[in-house]
Amino acid sequence: MTYRVKGLPKPSTFLGDIDATESRVSKSKLLTAANSGLRLGYDANSIVTVPCKVNSFEVEVSTGNGPSKIYPSVNGKISPQAMETMRQLRPGGTVTFRSIKGEGNMGQLRGVPIALTVI
Repeated sequence: MTYRVKGLPKPSTFLGDIDATESRVSKSKLLTAANSGLRLGYDANSIVTVPCKVNSFEVEVSTGNGPSKIYPSVNGKISPQAMETMRQLRPGGTVTFRSIKGEGNMGQLRGVPIALTVI
């Protein structure tokens, strides 16, 4: 008898309850989700059973009036400077979470980037 071992599926990236498939969000939903933090997981509703931990990422904030600003995470959390810049966003501004690195039971992981536009 032959057994086949498959790896676990790649986890999805979530910002609060916003997943990587959403692209347009309100400013209030963005700020509420940002307070919850970035996470890696297999289901948007499985907050308690998240098998992966986010170690680092970058936040790129573009207001549309000038060059975008990039903020590194602080211990796997959104930096206060990035949060302050997100509070100043107007409709049309974008926030991108990229270079998402984490770890889980299977070792090092890379998360899918999330790009959100404020409506």
